[in-house]
Amino acid sequence: GSTNEQDYFLKTPDSKAKGGFTYKGFGFDRGHLAPSADFSWSQKALSESYFYSNMSPQRPEFNRDSWAKLEDMMRAYLVRNLQTELIIITGPVLKDNLPKIPEAKNQVSIPEQFFKIALDLKNQRAIAFLMPNQKAQYPHESYATDIATIE
Repeated sequence: GSTNEQDYFLKTPDSKAKGGFTYKGFGFDRGHLAPSADFSWSQKALSESYFYSNMSPQRPEFNRDSWAKLEDMMRAYLVRNLQTELIIITGPVLKDNLPKIPEAKNQVSIPEQFFKIALDLKNQRAIAFLMPNQKAQYPHESYATDIATIE
């Protein structure tokens, strides 16, 4: 299964706005695993990046700051290395007994950590990051680790 909008917020019709809605959030962003900004090359790809199967509950200060900056670091690497491509693998660290969003329809688990692995096959480089689902307290380089740790 997958999550849906009732796992992140309640949406109710708003009588004050014709056809409008009121949203009551549960305190978590619908954090993209594959960032929507990386799919601007196609309207269909961009639209499909908003499937709930590409989202995981992220604390706003993590999603909008720490995670976004890590994604920007990956894009900056590509700008500096125009003749290469990156293979990026990313996801939540899932384990038993994670806290759940209490209001969520499907009792969605809240990951405590997220990982991102970047592989540059042309230059034979790779790096992994393991970050807590909160605003980073240290520079991003502090969260770098080896791929075996992620595995």
